[in-house]
Amino acid sequence: MPPSSLVAPIGYSRSTCNYCDPSLKLIEKKTSCTYGAWAYDLSPYEYQDLIDSNWRRSGLYLYKPDNLRTCCAHLTIRLKAEDYRPGKQQRRSLARLYWDVRGAQRPSKKKGKDNAKFGLPKRWAQIESTADEVSKVANNSQMSGSNRITKCLKTSLVPSTFTAEKYSLFRRYQIAIHSQSPGDVSSEAGFTRFLVDSPIRRMLPTASDTSTEEAVPYGSYHHEYRLDDKLIAVGVLDILPHCVSSVYLFYDPAFSHLNLGTISAMREILLVQQLQQRPNMQDLEFYYLGYYIHDCQKMKYKSQYKPSELLDLRDGTWRHFDSVKPALDRGVRFDFNSSTAAFRDHGHRKYSVEGPATPSSSIPSPAPPGFLDLSAVANPSAISQWANIFVIDADAQEQGAQPLLVLPYVLAGKMTSTAKGAKACNFIAATGFEIVSRCILFLIGDDGN
Repeated sequence: MPPSSLVAPIGYSRSTCNYCDPSLKLIEKKTSCTYGAWAYDLSPYEYQDLIDSNWRRSGLYLYKPDNLRTCCAHLTIRLKAEDYRPGKQQRRSLARLYWDVRGAQRPSKKKGKDNAKFGLPKRWAQIESTADEVSKVANNSQMSGSNRITKCLKTSLVPSTFTAEKYSLFRRYQIAIHSQSPGDVSSEAGFTRFLVDSPIRRMLPTASDTSTEEAVPYGSYHHEYRLDDKLIAVGVLDILPHCVSSVYLFYDPAFSHLNLGTISAMREILLVQQLQQRPNMQDLEFYYLGYYIHDCQKMKYKSQYKPSELLDLRDGTWRHFDSVKPALDRGVRFDFNSSTAAFRDHGHRKYSVEGPATPSSSIPSPAPPGFLDLSAVANPSAISQWANIFVIDADAQEQGAQPLLVLPYVLAGKMTSTAKGAKACNFIAATGFEIVSRCILFLIGDDGN
């Protein structure tokens, strides 16, 4: 298969962290360590493989944390949608929304009610007044009495685009929920870069037949929530071959009482279940909640969507959250089955705050978990794998994509001693030969942007 994605390796960098415990007094120090790259055009299949190796995106920027050195270990967390079992507080949040939509007071709870079988599709069909963008729900106009809807709640899945309505909602959310001053909220351009722009190519699932008219294209979307036509929340989502990946949520602070963070996660889990029923989308089974940071209190909610799994970076396996929680409590960051697993000790570890705030050329040694060792990447024994990698040299773009092996610094055996060669080596170390072979690398020298 020819390369299908275009990525520009950037490098390893340190920055301030938004997740550190304030008591550690690290807020002004550059203790967050990641490797990054720009993605100009990314196949959804490649991005699926990337997030399955602990990458994430912010707009067009791809990044992968160094969980050996970074202050707060980032672990990808997911759950299989069909296995989801909502907890008591999640069921109550959905019940609160149910009664709010009906404009009625919730009846007194009957004994044993919380233990009743919970059907997420049925419950949501009772909440929405019309068929949503994926499922065909019951005709709620047939309901009467306490079941009659007095408000209209509707969700719709639309390609990620900028509108003044969304940006206004985003500003209100950032000011009220994240305590940002009006002047500190991202501009329209910043909002677009962060929550609208996406490198993920919109494309229909690979089909074994031609009946794809009902399939939903992979790509980036805004999941809009409207109450009586008023936009009250937007979930930013990536729909990929094996999952729906949650990117961000912003909502109207006036509706905070509805616990829209909880509600949106449950709705997105249902979206996975619905998409899986579509033609050629049966492999879309999982809901990804982004990164989980065990030491960050505001991340704790992610582990409450059960049964969830965490990615173990040592060997790329998924481990049930409950089975690794004791290790997480001890500070283990990866290699959860090993008695010598890496861990962090707040009382004794001295955080390294030296090094560039802007990207540098080299991933440190020893290699971070989930990375290849640079010495193995540049070793002549890897020459057969280099043969499958194509690049575009920023200074010779008119030549188009070329095999990496024909470039002068490769032929001279100076891969890691030139800026572009080092960038190629580092990206391969962060990503792996197999994924890189499906990308074209756009190589920029030290003086490039």
